[in-house]
Amino acid sequence: MFKRFLVTTWRNFKRSKVFSVLNILGLAIGIACAGIILLWVEYYTTFNHTVKDRDRIFRMENAQVYGKDTYTFPVTPFAIRDELQNKYPGVETVVRYSDNGVNVTLGDRNFAEQGAYTDPEFLQMFSYEMLAGSAAAALNSPDGIAISAKVATAYFGSTEALGKTLLIDQQPYQIKGVFKDPADNMEFASVNILLPYSVYYNAHKDWDAWDTNTTGAWVKIKSGVTEGQVNQQLSGLAKSHNPDSKNTFFMYPMDRIALHGNLSGTKEAPGGRITMVKMFSLIALIILLIACINFMNLSTARSEKRSREIGLRKVLGSSRRQLVLRLLLEAVVMSFLALLLALLLIAVALPLFNGLIGLHLHPDLFNPWHMAFLLGLGLVSGLIAGLYPAFYLSSFNPIAALKGHSLKAGGAGWVRKVLVVLQFSVSAIIMVSIFVIYQQIRHMHDRDLGYNKNNVLYVSASQKLMASFPSLKAAVLQTGKVADLSLGSNTPLAMYNNGSGLRWEGSSSEDKVLITYVRTDDDYLKTLGIQLSSGRAFNQDPRADSNAVIINESLAKLMGKSGHVGGQIYYSDDSSQYLRIVGITRDFLYNNVAASKPAPLVFFNAPEQASMIFIRLKDGKDLSGTLATLKSVFAGFDGSQAFDYHFMDQAFENQFKQQRFTGALAVIFGGLAIIISCLGLFGLSAFMAEQRTREIGIRKVLGASVGSVVKMLTRDFILMVLLSCVIAFPVAYYLMNHYLMDFDYRISVQWYVFLVTAILMLMIAFITVSSQAFKAGRLNPVRAIKSE
Repeated sequence: MFKRFLVTTWRNFKRSKVFSVLNILGLAIGIACAGIILLWVEYYTTFNHTVKDRDRIFRMENAQVYGKDTYTFPVTPFAIRDELQNKYPGVETVVRYSDNGVNVTLGDRNFAEQGAYTDPEFLQMFSYEMLAGSAAAALNSPDGIAISAKVATAYFGSTEALGKTLLIDQQPYQIKGVFKDPADNMEFASVNILLPYSVYYNAHKDWDAWDTNTTGAWVKIKSGVTEGQVNQQLSGLAKSHNPDSKNTFFMYPMDRIALHGNLSGTKEAPGGRITMVKMFSLIALIILLIACINFMNLSTARSEKRSREIGLRKVLGSSRRQLVLRLLLEAVVMSFLALLLALLLIAVALPLFNGLIGLHLHPDLFNPWHMAFLLGLGLVSGLIAGLYPAFYLSSFNPIAALKGHSLKAGGAGWVRKVLVVLQFSVSAIIMVSIFVIYQQIRHMHDRDLGYNKNNVLYVSASQKLMASFPSLKAAVLQTGKVADLSLGSNTPLAMYNNGSGLRWEGSSSEDKVLITYVRTDDDYLKTLGIQLSSGRAFNQDPRADSNAVIINESLAKLMGKSGHVGGQIYYSDDSSQYLRIVGITRDFLYNNVAASKPAPLVFFNAPEQASMIFIRLKDGKDLSGTLATLKSVFAGFDGSQAFDYHFMDQAFENQFKQQRFTGALAVIFGGLAIIISCLGLFGLSAFMAEQRTREIGIRKVLGASVGSVVKMLTRDFILMVLLSCVIAFPVAYYLMNHYLMDFDYRISVQWYVFLVTAILMLMIAFITVSSQAFKAGRLNPVRAIKSE
């Protein structure tokens, strides 16, 4: 029985090869798109799922109030660990965490690695799988470390790493644990070396105060204790150590960080990655529906060729239920053929997609969930695509069907038109979205930053390099390959050291303002191309400028009359401790590339507190030669430090990773949605040209030109596309306005976007349909009349 069904299905496939191929190809593209998008969705919806007790693990947050503004940071004082473990009965474990780049020395080689200092319970709290050593004991001693399997293999090959010694930042540590490389979608996936937190604490003891927030912290609560209970107790923690504090400590669930994570005070704010997940899940569904609509359209369009078959089956006793089931099974068979082709498309496209998004997604056909999803996707796609054609074809009157009048029954023609309009409405919305997203990204990317990021690289400054910096600077400049060299505590892309302890004449101690602090030398502004609007740069001798500061225009405007060269800023209400403004920079964009204006900022002439060396290269093509020369010069001053350089323009581009990802996905999947729609349009136009072959022949005999035939066959489709634009544009305008509200610095949706979209949609539709129309119009009229 089933064999006979497959034979007849194959015959139907061969009888209409073009339509069948278009059906399968359209469905395959739709399934492949949905599959790739949903792999990405799975990556983020299963973030941190390797952590066993993640529902009881929380990140400590600190909501800080400055005047009328509240900022939330994942930072706490050092003492948070003892405070929570000793005074909060609902807390089981607290681990502090501070990630840092570290320099690893092995023999005569130096390596830059991503490390982190943390408390001993870290490996157990976050369910690390140990390959060697004990999770409980690996970080117990001040000279013990745990490393990832990747690092162990890179440094020691097949030799046992446990017990070996590594020099990290010139201090010896014994490897007491080797852990399995964590999953990519895990909070600490990039950290390869874990060091004891006591080392970090001892290096920064002078920061140990309740009004100094210097460390991240994670809390695991006891079973049966709720987040709300602990957060209620935490609400008074800051005040218990400083009665004047308006800040609030609270816990935020680990389970929600990857998808939500946008915080406004102690509350979750709209936005976050969940918006992207929802949007692209919807796109996956829409693309799949467009592919299914294609199937419906082409299947009902072919009804004339199958009407006699359906009529004959009814005459021979087949019930409508049997016919519906048979037609649905045919659709499901084609859907599974499309699924097989989709798997091939995914295998080809996924490496390119991974390169675009910087992840390592891969379908695991042996994973029961992935297998069930793919089978379910094939089945559901087949049922959705075949449902309407099955009921439509099975509704034919058997006598009318045998006489070839089936197309006169029902409203299949109108249904097809509605589906085409729906397809192209969605395509028009996607096309408008592509234009607006691209314009917004370019609007942010091409704005004047206020500094020159090109040809600038930065490296970490070790103690040796800092001690010999004047000589290092002279040696580097003598190479002739460098224009400027300077010291600074931060790049403009990561100026996160801030506070509220500064006052000026006219300011109130009640109105705290969060101000960013940057420590630099005299050449920092010159190296980065930051312009002064008034005043001067720092003196080459920091001692001559011990109380001098340079501020940005944002702070100058905030200070009012006091914000001028020669003005004074105070550390406290004591006017004898003042800082003198010697320069004001033009506002330059730092940290947030999407901000409408920068926050207040102060530069201090304190090169001894810098941690980075900034190098502006001269324009030249021999980049590899320049880097080799710099590496050699730096090694001459500190041979124990890896020359771990970063280009500022590349770091800037990374700030646009999320926006570029959104734009790229919109272009790729939007383009595929349009291609799928065009496949359907191509099939329908071919069908209509075939159905009207005799009519076209008669018209040509009566003197009709090829142009008039093309006009006749394309008119209805052009009208449908125009109607699609009328429906789509108001929806697209609303959606894009909503999208742009997430950006402080944003464009507005321009009228010409809709005009260009309409023209492109009409061109796409005309080219797709006219290819068949020209073919029909050039047929020999005699052959065309005889064709029926």
